[in-house]
Amino acid sequence: MGGAKRRPNTKNSARLAVDVLAHLTLRGLVVPEAMAYAGIAGLPPQAGLDTLLASLLAYALLGNLAPLVIQATSATAALLASSVAYAQSPGEKAAGST
Repeated sequence: MGGAKRRPNTKNSARLAVDVLAHLTLRGLVVPEAMAYAGIAGLPPQAGLDTLLASLLAYALLGNLAPLVIQATSATAALLASSVAYAQSPGEKAAGST
């Protein structure tokens, strides 16, 4: 064993390629979706991106299930929209409206 050459770990290299492909695929779906759901809720698109980033970081630090996907849902957007509408006073215009 002392003089034997170590082979590169091809299993981890293949896994990295699959993980990068999965990242790019999910990023292409989740980022526009988070921005759209923020719009449904009457919030600026940046709010969707900030929320997405915060949830991904929280899961990266606290989560333990690898195949789980963190993303916004239409149910969350609808509930948030009703909460935002309820919180606004009747005479106040929604942000961004003229």
